[in-house]
Amino acid sequence: MISVLMSVYNESKDILGKSIYSIEMQSFQDWELIIVNDNPENKNLSMFLEEKAKNNPNIKLITNKKNMGLVNSLNVAFRMSQGDYIARMDADDISAFDRLEKQLSFLTYGNLDFVFSNVQSIDETGQASKQAVLPERNLLDNQKIRRVIEVSDIAFHPTWLMKKMLCDYSMVTV
Repeated sequence: MISVLMSVYNESKDILGKSIYSIEMQSFQDWELIIVNDNPENKNLSMFLEEKAKNNPNIKLITNKKNMGLVNSLNVAFRMSQGDYIARMDADDISAFDRLEKQLSFLTYGNLDFVFSNVQSIDETGQASKQAVLPERNLLDNQKIRRVIEVSDIAFHPTWLMKKMLCDYSMVTV
């Protein structure tokens, strides 16, 4: 199972709904989506998330008693996760329908601990704007990785997939 971790603060219901839907429609179906509501004061958001969790048993909703911030909320989700693998998802991002399947396949085939991918930027309406292209296409070489991380962020948060057994919840960060 893959545990997908998401923290929600004040995203619009429209984009949040699209984000959740993109996980629900994954070609790989053995997942749980752990959503931490980090804005318990926003009643509309709370009701929206409660409805989503009620309608899909794979969605686990945790509501913080008070705002704890992204990192602490993700740590809460991590501790609640049941999967062998951890994936990150931001509340305003949309995953390709085969994201989890492809990433798990690549991770397993390569006997890797952590994988990530490139992203395509979208605007508020969900339309593709520009693609965030990594400077190097193949980053499996240590020398290439070292060169690239000196000038760029190469591990976009909503593309992470990692083995849970190698993680300590205190290591989960933005």
